[in-house]
Amino acid sequence: MNIVLFRHAKKGFAPFEDPHLSEEGFKQALMLPGTVELQKIPKATELWVSEKIRTHQTFQGFAKSWSLSLTVKPELNLRSEYETGKTFQQRVQKLIDELSVSAGNDSAKKTIYLCSHYDWIEDAMALIPCDRDLTGFEFSHWAPAQFIHFQIESETSWKLITKGQQP
Repeated sequence: MNIVLFRHAKKGFAPFEDPHLSEEGFKQALMLPGTVELQKIPKATELWVSEKIRTHQTFQGFAKSWSLSLTVKPELNLRSEYETGKTFQQRVQKLIDELSVSAGNDSAKKTIYLCSHYDWIEDAMALIPCDRDLTGFEFSHWAPAQFIHFQIESETSWKLITKGQQP
């Protein structure tokens, strides 16, 4: 199974609690299908987003191009102000474990695109059981619309395929 993890495109400033993409963010989102095609990343069979509107807007181009609907996964939400660091990390780990287990359940042809937030991705990089160390400098900053492609080989082994962002 392939997993492609995206940070949402550049957000605007309003409304404060759930800002939409900025003008630049909408441009980034429109370019994403072409960018992943150039990188030869498999087309998504599923599109998972957090509850925030900016993740939905980031994936609208994929949804329209490939006639897919968005699946809202609260597990992809950014850390809430009432959530401890440990609780947040457990939530991220739960989704990573769910993906790892489902990879072994006859889903080799699946490609799931996930759209989340900087803090979620930051914790995920420390938790994904990858063939590469994802905690180093190369993976320490996530620009808007940046992505990383993994192939899940087993419940305990994710292989890094490529990392990319808008040209």
